[in-house]
Amino acid sequence: MNSTARKFTSPSVLLVVVAALAAAGCAGGSKIKAKAWNVSITKRTPASIKVDLIGITPMEKPVWEAYPLDKYWTPGDPRRAAAIADMVTVDLEQDVPWKIPETDSHWNTWRNRGATDLLIIARLPGRFENLSGMADPRRVLISLDKRAWKGKTLEFEVNDAGVRNLTPQK
Repeated sequence: MNSTARKFTSPSVLLVVVAALAAAGCAGGSKIKAKAWNVSITKRTPASIKVDLIGITPMEKPVWEAYPLDKYWTPGDPRRAAAIADMVTVDLEQDVPWKIPETDSHWNTWRNRGATDLLIIARLPGRFENLSGMADPRRVLISLDKRAWKGKTLEFEVNDAGVRNLTPQK
């Protein structure tokens, strides 16, 4: 074997190549870097509206996306009852922004459980028949990735028709 061939097969060169490939793979990874956000929710209707906020892990996400909200808001629902210790619940006032700051202890609880998404579920007046999954406007599920949103506050508006995210994505 000539000296040129040995240069490209030496263990140190292979180690450098492997390290470079590993670094490139990590740099472009899609792993979510969840962060605590300031969240602001404003109700734009005189109707009585209750909202639940829950930090969701990747494993929980499919179940929460598909769970029927008419069942969720039924008194004694087991899914809501199981999540009650881990959620923030608020009865919104019309045109008064309700805020949960990034310093709220729920963020630590959610991140310690591995939450990567925030689920907002609103109990709205009216009927929402034939709507399931993420098509149900009473449910919004957003990424907590620090790279996903512009600004420092996630803003939402709630009206009789549903929950709407007002924060632009990056």
